[in-house]
Amino acid sequence: MRFATGYRYALPPCLAPITQQLACREAGRPVVTADFSPRWKAPAKQRIDLQNAGRLSHSIADPPLSLAAWRSAVVVNSLMG
Repeated sequence: MRFATGYRYALPPCLAPITQQLACREAGRPVVTADFSPRWKAPAKQRIDLQNAGRLSHSIADPPLSLAAWRSAVVVNSLMG
């Protein structure tokens, strides 16, 4: 569903150098895994985590700041194995 807000999702310009390495869905949205990292063509040790990019995969758990502590725990647990 779309509303007439003028909002369009776009990857931030800082990710432009790696855009071709990201696995993306239609409309250029990256595929975000359960630990908030995108699927991309890079060694496992090279990791990035995305904030507010997994709305399609994580639903309302992605954008709200009220869940920042939980989201941070998911990221840290993933980093620490």
